[in-house]
Amino acid sequence: MSVERIPWVMVALADAAGSERMAQSLRLAGHEVACCDSAGSAIEAVAARNMPALAILDLALPDRRQWLKALRSGEAGKGRNRPPLLAVAALESDAPAAEADSVLKANGFLRLPCSDDCLANVVEALLMHANSSVYRPLVLVVDDSPEMRNILNVSMSAHGFRFLEASTGAEALECARANAPDVIVLDHILPDASGLALMPELQSGRDPTIIVITGDPTASLADDYTRLGATAFVRKPFGVSLLIEMIGNLCRGQVPGPGAPEGNGIAADAFSRKLEQELRQARESLARRDCRIADMEREVNELLLELGRPARYPAAP
Repeated sequence: MSVERIPWVMVALADAAGSERMAQSLRLAGHEVACCDSAGSAIEAVAARNMPALAILDLALPDRRQWLKALRSGEAGKGRNRPPLLAVAALESDAPAAEADSVLKANGFLRLPCSDDCLANVVEALLMHANSSVYRPLVLVVDDSPEMRNILNVSMSAHGFRFLEASTGAEALECARANAPDVIVLDHILPDASGLALMPELQSGRDPTIIVITGDPTASLADDYTRLGATAFVRKPFGVSLLIEMIGNLCRGQVPGPGAPEGNGIAADAFSRKLEQELRQARESLARRDCRIADMEREVNELLLELGRPARYPAAP
């Protein structure tokens, strides 16, 4: 008689105490959890239970490739489904998210420490999307602030996006060439380059959707980015939920790249309606601005006439 086995989460951090803290947090969220301190113990755990529903792997582990072999191509994985993988790294670590995607083929990436709620949200999202045929867009965030990258990572992973990060222009170009992201969130000012200088190379190949973020937007800067192919321009500070919604809308109707799962299941007409709505709102905003300028000109003329001076602005025909 076959015995039904409970889905479980494997946790493997470089710090044993950290593994236990994470395991306790996940248990409080209702998950069955086992901590493994070596690739060998991972194989033993799989043999005793079954393949985990999710594996959480620290990029600081010296033998992480052996872990992958154990979970995905080794003895433990024969004839069984390969579990989704969440790669994690300490906030101060130099380990890039690009390694999680291009080397480990991870399904998600998370900077630690994070709150229990953040961890639970990311884990739930990965478990929910693990067996889905819906295409999960790959987003590259280019920003020199590790705090900003971590906030966006947690939010995007929780909403089903795959995530990459870069802190410099050089990292961004290398990551974009290696991974062909669907969307790039690009900070205008980076330590080694401006976003404008990166635009031509970032658009080579797959031609991703590019959203530019800046703390000092101007009309001329927006025009420059638009001419170079940017899709949207966002002012700092911004609401993360607004950016997530924008990325979701821009990804609707997008054609997945080679090798991507079929069935993104999202109609392109929703994206078209969104663009039409934004254009209509922009026209209405311009019309209101023109009315305000006309009112100001009229007030200046009236004031000058009261002072006995000629009107500065000719009356509108």
